[in-house]
Amino acid sequence: MINYLEKAIKVILASSLVIISLYFDKNIVGIYDISKASGLWVFAFIILSLWISLIVLKGKCEFFKNPLNLPILLWLLVNITSTITSDAPIISLFGFYKRYDGLLTQISYIIIALSFIHLCDISYLKKIITLIAIVGIISGIYAVFQYYGMDFFFPERTGGGRVISFMGNPIFAATYLIMSFFITLSLYFYYKGITSWFFLIASSIIYISSFMAQSRGPFLGFIFSYLVFVIIFLFLRKMDKKFLISLIIIAIITIFSNFSLNSIIGRFFGEVSKAANAQIEIKGSAGVRLAIWRDVLRNVLKKPLFGTGPDTMPISYPKYRTLDTVKKVGVYATAESTHNEFLDILATRGILGLLAYLWILLVFVILSIKALLTFQDKWLIAGIGLSWLSYIASNQFAFGVHPTSLLFWVLTGSIAIFYKPKQQKKPISLKIPQSKIFFVFLISIITMIFLFFLSKPYRADMLYRVVYDIRDKKPLEDVIKAAEDVLRVYPYDVQYLQELNSLYLSAAQQGKDTKIWISKTMDIAKKLIFVNPNSDIGYTVLAISYYLEGGSMDKVIENYKKAIELNPYSVDSHCNLAQTYQREGMFKEAKIEYKKALEADPECERAISGLKSLGEKPF
Repeated sequence: MINYLEKAIKVILASSLVIISLYFDKNIVGIYDISKASGLWVFAFIILSLWISLIVLKGKCEFFKNPLNLPILLWLLVNITSTITSDAPIISLFGFYKRYDGLLTQISYIIIALSFIHLCDISYLKKIITLIAIVGIISGIYAVFQYYGMDFFFPERTGGGRVISFMGNPIFAATYLIMSFFITLSLYFYYKGITSWFFLIASSIIYISSFMAQSRGPFLGFIFSYLVFVIIFLFLRKMDKKFLISLIIIAIITIFSNFSLNSIIGRFFGEVSKAANAQIEIKGSAGVRLAIWRDVLRNVLKKPLFGTGPDTMPISYPKYRTLDTVKKVGVYATAESTHNEFLDILATRGILGLLAYLWILLVFVILSIKALLTFQDKWLIAGIGLSWLSYIASNQFAFGVHPTSLLFWVLTGSIAIFYKPKQQKKPISLKIPQSKIFFVFLISIITMIFLFFLSKPYRADMLYRVVYDIRDKKPLEDVIKAAEDVLRVYPYDVQYLQELNSLYLSAAQQGKDTKIWISKTMDIAKKLIFVNPNSDIGYTVLAISYYLEGGSMDKVIENYKKAIELNPYSVDSHCNLAQTYQREGMFKEAKIEYKKALEADPECERAISGLKSLGEKPF
């Protein structure tokens, strides 16, 4: 039975790399997000269950003393502590809607990384490296078909735009393709004969498809990693025929893929221009990211040790936005991430989180260099290291998603496998009950219950798809019933709570059963604030509810002020508060709020007409 469990773990590890990279579900709203996150959670905790069962049956816990163990453990502890001290612990546990990068996801990555370190060998690793290359080829071919308007899964999509492959976003697709490219290129040098040429062709297809995503961050990751590759090649051998062939192919693809203004290089130049004062001005998404980076750096010391909590950037950032950023990004735009992995970790996990992560990176680099100098499988080591490096470099201008981050953690754990023959297993004897089979059965039952719990976000999003589809087609009561069904399955998601809040508020404003709908609106708004204490929307809805209820205006004003505290440049909250002041005869205060709304949005019609009604010119 022990052999079966060991084989099962390896099969599941391989399956996770394939399914999480290629699987998506059109029947849910988060087509590419919750589908992959749920798969990651399920695979990881099944592996954990089988691993514990293996320990029970063996009667001892075997692990390899490895430099990665301690920093990975510290990263886990920081994430747990950061979740406990988070601005929104519930969100930090599961992750923000359509991101799902919370504690559960980090634990899943760690389980899989440690599984590679402690349960896998070189022979298995070679198969995994080949599997990664095959998945990369499939992703690249699908991207090419997308580019030419032949999307098998979404026939309605036209070609010619930025491809997304199986990832749902051009940036994530390009990052995954570049990571796969280096793995595949290393296999070209590793093998000989027909197999070698197959991987050269495959790497060329993957590289071509990466340009079809037209993403700059991953391309910078490629440039940096390829320069390192050239250095490694010169170290391993002189520039031979194989190297020159690959170099010529890469050069030709790079040149011919950058002729148009919509190409990667064209997009670089398109966002850099000379301002009136002769200074260089960075516009577009690059300018937006620079503005976000400045905001985060100004405010990161407010929670320096453990940050705001895993995956809380979308809910914490509005408090820290500057007026300059609001004007660049837009009043209603939000930042899911800083688009810089180090800054994101610093903001959400604090200084300790960043130090733990940098420790992991440093250990990996040291192990990789030593492995290149020591072991025979140098091209496999180089492929692992370059793919890993391209992820790190790319994510200084983006952020990881489940397929790319999973691959990163698999590669991180993989480098330790080369050292296993020189290490000794350190068994820890455990006192296991005689009835081992019963104990394993109990673990299985607990795992199944836990997996049922983990499936709730996925099942809720399937129901949310119904709400999404009938929102403008069915009577309001039917839409409300469908939204309530979503929350019965999973009542802790901000997106679902906000949706139901909006529906209840619409029903309350229709004039029928107003008191009942106001009561329901208030209840959901309070639940929203419980899940996300930083929810300015929750406080705004409470303020509107108190106003519709006809109660004290003090509560209305109090909740609007709280909403503004959480989102200082919320135009709607400023205008709503101004109108409340105006009704109460507090005209001076009303003018101040209207003017604050116009600071954020100079074209806000509500604020302009409000000031005019008070006899004041908007500008």
